[in-house]
Amino acid sequence: MTLLEQFIQAYKEGSEVIQPTFDENLLGLLDLCRYTLSNEKFLPSKELKESLEGLRQRALEPMKVAIIGQFSAGKSTFLNAILSKPILPTGITPVTSKICHLRYGEEFSLEVILEDGRTEFHKIENLKTIEEDHTRKIKQLTVYAPVELLKEVTFLDTPGFNSQNERDTKVTSEVLEEVDGIIWLTLIDNAGKQSELEILQNHLSKYATKSLCVLNQKDKFDSPEEIENTVSYVKNRFGEFFAEVIPVSSKLALQAKGFDKGEIAQEELWQLSRELIQLSSTKEFNKEKILGLIMEHERRVEGFCVEDSQKAMRLYEESNFKPVLSFIHHSIRPQALSAKEFALKRELLKTIEILRIQYENFHGIYEKLEGVFKSYEENLESSLRELKNSHRQELHLIAQDIRYHLENIAEILFRHIRKEDRLHLSKRSKALFGIASIHQRTLLVARLDKDRINEELFLGDSKNVRFFKALQFKIRRAAEKMESSFEGLLRHLEQEIKLWQEPYELARKRHPLGSDSAHSNLRKFAAKSYEMLLKDFTKHQHEMATFVHAELGSLLALFSGAHEKMLELAILRLEERMESSILRHLNNPADFSIYHPSLDEIRTLLEESFALHTYLPKIEGEGTVADRAYQKMFAGSHQLLEEKHTIIKERLTTMQERLATLESLKEKILSTAKMEARR
Repeated sequence: MTLLEQFIQAYKEGSEVIQPTFDENLLGLLDLCRYTLSNEKFLPSKELKESLEGLRQRALEPMKVAIIGQFSAGKSTFLNAILSKPILPTGITPVTSKICHLRYGEEFSLEVILEDGRTEFHKIENLKTIEEDHTRKIKQLTVYAPVELLKEVTFLDTPGFNSQNERDTKVTSEVLEEVDGIIWLTLIDNAGKQSELEILQNHLSKYATKSLCVLNQKDKFDSPEEIENTVSYVKNRFGEFFAEVIPVSSKLALQAKGFDKGEIAQEELWQLSRELIQLSSTKEFNKEKILGLIMEHERRVEGFCVEDSQKAMRLYEESNFKPVLSFIHHSIRPQALSAKEFALKRELLKTIEILRIQYENFHGIYEKLEGVFKSYEENLESSLRELKNSHRQELHLIAQDIRYHLENIAEILFRHIRKEDRLHLSKRSKALFGIASIHQRTLLVARLDKDRINEELFLGDSKNVRFFKALQFKIRRAAEKMESSFEGLLRHLEQEIKLWQEPYELARKRHPLGSDSAHSNLRKFAAKSYEMLLKDFTKHQHEMATFVHAELGSLLALFSGAHEKMLELAILRLEERMESSILRHLNNPADFSIYHPSLDEIRTLLEESFALHTYLPKIEGEGTVADRAYQKMFAGSHQLLEEKHTIIKERLTTMQERLATLESLKEKILSTAKMEARR
């Protein structure tokens, strides 16, 4: 292995990403999906990332319990008892005209979300003032409180059903669709009325398994019998709407919280932290001062008497608040967790289905493009064979015309050979009386009738001249037809690519969770389809046209001027043969006769003069221009098709990998759902 190869291998090994492991629970499943689908290889959209993060946050969120009931049923007092402070205004107050969330926070604070989307943060003391300011269009309120229960449960204080505002009723009804549990709060001395029954029938009939009826202000009744009778009455009358009916005294619970040593200690710690922060910005921030503040707060906590603590416990027991919290933890919570897991898995499956449809669509798009090239490739060989045979036949006919015409020329020359007597005088070697004698002989010789030959072969309106003009046109037309055939094959491919291209140049995602980048890549690919897919074919087609013109161009040059010189050369050579034969005969009559050319001899002489053995193989027999051109066309096109198939195959493979990943995630989600169902 070379040093370069070692470096490349080391780089690859170092760049490999280690796949993290995920817990076998809901959060682990969400993290797996988020890790996989948010990976840049998946080209995730901003909306997809936010959605996956949102699902994870939903998994971490505490369960939601809505507090509902008729207007002025004591919902605010009930929630104040949970907060251990009289935070929410009680009585007839407009605070309940908005949804108010009670969430866990490190300290008491108020978040206000306005209708225009802005968010404001205020001191908790400003709650009533803010709500009474009708110029502010408030959408939602959130109270944050350092109460341990709120780490597991978020309470929603809803508008009353009989608040004289139809929008309040509508808002409360919408809340019921998304919460995990419902606490119907009603006054114990007012429970069971017909107006409540109508509300329950209209709004709570499908939430019985996660609904609790709380009869508030049980401290209004003096005897336990009255409370038990009322509970029995409500169970008989409203039992179909609730899993349990519990009487409570929110007032006593709130009072008990006021005596809670733990709450006092927690408040002292918060106060201590605030004082230390304030002290840190002064010159008195030193060890002695810090220890003094700590000791002072310890004395305050220790000063809380045992009797008060016992009183708090008695009040809390009397309030009967524990069964409410027990119902939340043991009845609502298991259902909430199961419902949340089901809902989140359903959302994951929906997300995967959206992405599956998207990438199946992409796969279909690129598969359709691959089909265009496959169809072109399947038809290419047969189309080229058909065109080759057609052009071979045309070239063969041209060759036949040339041979036939040279035959005609040979016949013209043969026809215009004149046989005539030629007187030949020669001196004798012996002389009489020393005087040389002259010998006279008459020879039968062959002579070409040049005037008639010129008339039939070289004059502008002669058949021979017209033939060669027509021959030039035929050769040029054959070349153009072959070039046109190549263009026709490419034009068909261009049309198919254009039909594929047009719908996708402006492709946009159909769902917000879809990939913007994947659609952008498709648009760019479609827009550059000529450059990426057709440009090489066009270049190859031009090369083939050049080849055909070069091959047939030499033949065209021969018959567009040079043929006259060749014909003159053939006639001159024929005359030379005839004249040279006379001389040989005169010198050696016994061995040499006077040459009288036959038709075959003239034909052969013409073929040699026109060098047909060089030019005619291009247009007749095997290995003609048509054969070689279409062989080159097929080989070049096949190579280009392989390259284009590779380009498209890469995209198809990418889509298949993403679909396989989605299917794997889907199977993982469904398998965990089946396991939960078996349990």
